[in-house]
Amino acid sequence: MRAEFKLLAGCLTALLVGALVVTPLIFSMLGTTKAQPNSEPYFDAKMEYAFLRFSDNGSGSTREHGIALNTTLEVQKEAELPDAMISYFLVQVYSDAGPVENLTFYQGAAYNNSFSTEQFNSFIFSNDTWFGNHTGGGGSFYFNATPTQSFILSGGGEYSSDGSKAALPGGQIPLEVSINLTRLGSVIFKGTSTVISQANEGFIEHVQLVKYQDGFLYNIIVPSDQVDQINELNPKISITP
Repeated sequence: MRAEFKLLAGCLTALLVGALVVTPLIFSMLGTTKAQPNSEPYFDAKMEYAFLRFSDNGSGSTREHGIALNTTLEVQKEAELPDAMISYFLVQVYSDAGPVENLTFYQGAAYNNSFSTEQFNSFIFSNDTWFGNHTGGGGSFYFNATPTQSFILSGGGEYSSDGSKAALPGGQIPLEVSINLTRLGSVIFKGTSTVISQANEGFIEHVQLVKYQDGFLYNIIVPSDQVDQINELNPKISITP
């Protein structure tokens, strides 16, 4: 696989062959059941890229971000593939001046051609109920996906332009920034059942950002000789099989 830079500006999406649905990170469903931790397949994720920029708006600091995760289906054997599933991830941003923000992202895919858009649209899952009350980062859902297909979730945005929701109090600009990535759990569709699987030990990784230009950068996907040629907040990252 090779990395390319193709992303719609200002939204969270994945760019691969297949039908894509991008939706807000608010879902809920009636008649769901809870699975035993780690007993079902799930999407794993790896932090590929993150850039954060802080500024003082007069009553507190504001933050802009660009984040990219590489997600891959983890399943023991193809017979265990669900009709469709959605996995949720928590990105926790920290700084030497204090916690910055918690963002929840999701990746979804359908592996059975019979799984329809109507089924997806009827799924009204409440993130707060199962995976905690965090700021929704958004996500994507692919129809007609394959088990070996990887996805890049990538997008950027601005948070805390309102001083009452400042990223850090008193207009503080941090000197160090780091991120924890955690898998929260998954929603698994199999036949007529929908199962909620919460991760028991979902911590994936901790990454340290480095000072770069007017912000902080973590990058293992954009070639080093191209970093200064991209929009740090919208790196346009995708995967080509």
